[in-house]
Amino acid sequence: MSLAVVARGRGAVEAENETGRYRIEPRDEPTGGSAGQGVGADF
Repeated sequence: MSLAVVARGRGAVEAENETGRYRIEPRDEPTGGSAGQGVGADF
């Protein structure tokens, strides 16, 4: 599965794949680690 993710600064992240488009709002706590943790959505 291909997944295109666009990070828009420190705000929301938009991701799009074959099944649709997602808008991921960041959580209040810091992500602290590798990208993708703490974004508040599961794919």
